[in-house]
Parts: sequence; C-alpha cells; structure tokens
Amino acid sequence: MLAVLATLLLVASTAAIPSTPWPLPLNLTRGPASATISDVFSFFCDPDPACAASCTTSPLVADAFSRFEARLRPPPGAIASPSYWWRYPGADCDGVKYDLGKNCGVDVSGCEASCAATAGCAGFNTNGVMKNSSCGASGSILPGAGCGGCVDLYLLKDTPEPTSGVLTSVAVCVASGDESLGQATDESYTLAAPSNGTGSLRAATVFGMLHGLESLAQLLDVFGVPPTARVISGAPVFVEDAPRFSYRGLLVDSARHFLPVPQLLHTIDALAWSKLNVLHWHIVDSSSFPCGSATYPQLAAAGAYDPSAVYVSFNANHPAHQNPATPKNKPNPNPTTLNPNQKERVRLEDCGCVREGAGGARGARVGRPGPRKVGRRARRDGLLRRAGPHGRRHV
Repeated sequence: MLAVLATLLLVASTAAIPSTPWPLPLNLTRGPASATISDVFSFFCDPDPACAASCTTSPLVADAFSRFEARLRPPPGAIASPSYWWRYPGADCDGVKYDLGKNCGVDVSGCEASCAATAGCAGFNTNGVMKNSSCGASGSILPGAGCGGCVDLYLLKDTPEPTSGVLTSVAVCVASGDESLGQATDESYTLAAPSNGTGSLRAATVFGMLHGLESLAQLLDVFGVPPTARVISGAPVFVEDAPRFSYRGLLVDSARHFLPVPQLLHTIDALAWSKLNVLHWHIVDSSSFPCGSATYPQLAAAGAYDPSAVYVSFNANHPAHQNPATPKNKPNPNPTTLNPNQKERVRLEDCGCVREGAGGARGARVGRPGPRKVGRRARRDGLLRRAGPHGRRHV
C-alpha cells in the first residue's frame, strides 16, 4: 500500500495537473486552451432581469467581489513579460541531442526560473530535464515521446501561446436576494470560465455565489518566481456544483484545547475554502471556562487553564472596561496596552464570544457537539447554569 501511495505521489508531482476546485464538483469539464487572469480583472452584477437587483446594493456581495478580485489579480506588471512559456501536454523532445545536460527538479515554477537564468536553455520537461535550442525545431516535438506521454514539455518563446487568452471579468447572477442561511438554502452554482473575455457565474443564492468564487480561485495555477502570473489551465472550464448535505460543519472545542484567536480565524478561512457552512464553537465545558466576562470575571479567572488563555470581548461602553482599577482577571480597559496575543483576542468580539451591555453579560451561545443547534440565549445576569440531561452549559 505504501508503495502504491508513493507511486501516486510521484506521478502527481511530475505531471502538470491543472488546479481543480475542492471538494470535487458534481460536473467539471475542461478545454484544450488556457486563460491568463487580467491585471484589471473584475466581477460585476449581471444585468439579466432574472438576477436579483440586490446584487448591486448588497454589502456582502460587494465585500466578496473586493476580496476575490484581490486574490485573483496578478501583481502589477506580472503580465507584461518579454517571454512566454508554451506548454505541450504529454509531449517531449526525445533524444539526448535535445538535452542540455542539466536538471532543474520537478517544480514547474522553479524550472522556469532556472531555465531563464541558464545560458542555452530553451525549455524543460516535467521530469526536470532542461532542453537546448534545438528542441522546438520542426519535427523535434513528439507526442508521447520517451515515456508514453507521462511528461509535459515547456518551451520559452517571445510571443504568447496561441491557445492562451485573457480572462478580463466575470458576470455574476444571484437569483435570490435572500441572504439568510438555513437548512433549505439553495447553495448550487454554475461557473463558466472561457479562454478569453468574460466568464459567467450563476447561483441561486449569495452562498452559492461564494462557493463559485472560491472554485474560480481554486482553478488558478500560479507560475513564476516569485509567483506572479495567474493562469486557468484547460480553458474553457465549466463547473456545476451543489452541496450534498445542507449542514456541513466543523466542531472546534476550545474548552478542552485552547486555541489562539489567529488560529480560529484561520480555521474560519479554511471552512470557506472547503465550502463548509457551520462553525460549531464549543467554548466552555467542565474542563475549562476560557470565555471572559467583565461583569463576572471570576468565571474565567477560576475556570481558565491560564490567565492568558481567555477570550476577551472588549466593549468600551461597559463600566468594567472604563475603571482604571480593573483587576488582573478583567479585560484591560485600554486595548492598546495589551500584549500581542491579547490584542488578537480583542478581535474575538466579531465572533460573539460575549457581548456585554451595561446590565451584564448576555448573548453568548454554547452547546454540546452535534448537528443540532442546542444553545439558547442566556439570562440577562449571565450566570453559569446547567440545562438538560446532557449538561449543556449556557453563558
């Protein structure tokens, strides 16, 4: 079994496999060309009457457009290059007379940089064998040469590859303006990325749109050292997808294993990359109580693993945060004086650990693991209490 896995990894590392959305979509088709992402690439709301007019006014849509445009666009000047790499899938210049006698490894980006810096190098194959200037002459490139098509050939040219176009924009159509997420929410989408011009993304809801934007970003192959050029290999690409399960979540249990806020935020990003839609955050339990409260600081002071292992929600309007004599086990009233980890923890307010009003802690929801939403809003006094035979705790 280990030998089989090693063979698969070797094949995957030596063959130029185009990037693919994850999880694997229900339907994915590719073409023979490629598309380079324009340095002025943009998304826009499709004016089709069948699309929701709220697309142009939704803050969620505008934020998604901005974030994904930044992810997809190459750095300034990345496209204006005097040289171009042409890819010949499953082909090679067969014979030692075409070899330069040097090896650049199996990383395509690394080989591009090595070849460009090596005198006499005109290209390489995905086994890392550098080629001389004779490779590329008429009749020298043979499909399936050497190992029956197990390698791809890359040659350095001074003109763009004929099969390569530029993807300049994507028209986005969201059929429904409803931005609430529930068990019945339709998260399906279709994505069409042509080899040149404007693509199309159509989704039933804004959540399907977000999955489609993520899939488009996951289609990119990034080339160069440092990585600059963004290319969609196998264009035109068509993706059709919908989740199999309406509830797709991840449980994070910080009661038993404290996680710093940067790790939690990175986990949330990973949920989006994997197209999950629920973060079940098990904050407190009998093991520890890391959720800080300015009104009842003894909960975390006595229940946290360590004074530094406490999630703090800073509220400048809360009396406890304005008192200069705030004890050590309460949040510091001046967040600018906190240590770096605590500064990050202040940001946890965005996740809703504890939201405090003048009357006390309220609003946190904590439940046991499982696909069912079991938390309920706490009483205004924010005291710890038990409910039910499973020992669910509500803060």
